[in-house]
Amino acid sequence: MRNVILPILMLVLLISPFHPTPTHAQDNATLWFWATTPEGLVAYTLDGQINVLTDDAVLQDIPFPGIRLAADSALIFDDENRVVYRVTSTTITASAPLDEQFDVFRPLQYRHPYLLFTGVRVFPSAGILNVETMEVSPLTGFVFPNAPHMVFVDDTTLRYYSFSDPKGATEAPSTLWERNLVTGEETALLDFDYASYRVFYSQDGQQWWVVGMYNRETQMADEVTTYGDVNPDVAAMLQTLDTYLTDDWLVTIDTFCAADCPVSIVPLAGGEPRTLTMPINNPGQLLRINTSLADGTLLLYDIPSETFYRLDPSGNLLVLGQADTRHMAPFLPPPTTQWVVTVNEQEDGSLTYHLWDFAAGELIQEAPLENFIGITYTTNSLLLVNGRYFSLYTGDTMYDLSTHPGYFFQPLANAQTLYSGSPDEPQGIYLYDAPSDTLTMLVPEGQAIRLAELSPTN
Repeated sequence: MRNVILPILMLVLLISPFHPTPTHAQDNATLWFWATTPEGLVAYTLDGQINVLTDDAVLQDIPFPGIRLAADSALIFDDENRVVYRVTSTTITASAPLDEQFDVFRPLQYRHPYLLFTGVRVFPSAGILNVETMEVSPLTGFVFPNAPHMVFVDDTTLRYYSFSDPKGATEAPSTLWERNLVTGEETALLDFDYASYRVFYSQDGQQWWVVGMYNRETQMADEVTTYGDVNPDVAAMLQTLDTYLTDDWLVTIDTFCAADCPVSIVPLAGGEPRTLTMPINNPGQLLRINTSLADGTLLLYDIPSETFYRLDPSGNLLVLGQADTRHMAPFLPPPTTQWVVTVNEQEDGSLTYHLWDFAAGELIQEAPLENFIGITYTTNSLLLVNGRYFSLYTGDTMYDLSTHPGYFFQPLANAQTLYSGSPDEPQGIYLYDAPSDTLTMLVPEGQAIRLAELSPTN
């Protein structure tokens, strides 16, 4: 009998860390940003407007993380005092301090006015923040780390699967819940006397599959419990470890294959399967469908080998390189971007990074890796920091920003980015224009609040 990989290990390999959605292209002049200054927390625009929101000393010096909600509103989180603030161009509204069950504020999904978030414990709690009322409502139980099983069904309904045990013990009960986001009422849709680590759902939240305990003798799950109008053939496929659901694609692969492994990829909604052979000597192979383009091109991520592949509609497979978890942040791109960054080892042992236009299948740039590469994605540009050297790619031009000693932190439209001055420059936040290589002071003595952006889901 061949060796068995426990279901929990299989699902752990399918998870991905939270990545903010690339910033949408907008007219820079319409955007508001926020910063801390000696005078207090301020809102500012790129054309020189500055509004002081509060002179509260608590909010003056801490470099808060931020999340953009709209052109003129955002959330910022005070980690020390465990408070979330909603800021606009003229106002600031605080939530009550988060309960101790939330060790940090980790945003996941946003469907106005509801923001889903978790902490980062082994099996964290999850909650809902209403950004209009700034009320926080905890969800029941504990959720899977990094990739909780939670989905908005519509504007007022959430479905999620949670564990009763904070360590995710397999013998502890679990539940598939439905919550009315307006009233807070919860309904248990399915109850289990065990915890499943193979839980799958369609992206619209209408179909769910909870795979039961794995039977070593039959080498398949004893049962698959479903919710919604599901295809029974899909449930039968998910009984084995070789098939799983990722982003509405059913992937079947022999997880014990060592080389030239056949793979079948089928849309959940039905259609002709796409078959390919993965040229990897890697037992336990698992593929994640990271990106699906309108023309059928797929960005595949082989999790054990940390390798990216581009699969075009004709079945051609292009090896892009590795998503190096040690040298890249984030190591997976958002699923809405056309660009992919990989790290590749050369024959002499040195490392280079490759910037790909994934949509076109073209290599844009290759350069030596300087210890670490950080990536900020937008819909029309890409900001890279390689060691301490910055560059900005706008889709047709690469700008070398390495002559400036400060910190670039917020790529914008029109080949512009925000910049925080170095100790050798007047302190503050600047607007940098790459084509003219010019800096314009926006907020004297300002400390930047960098904004990620969460788009509505579904």
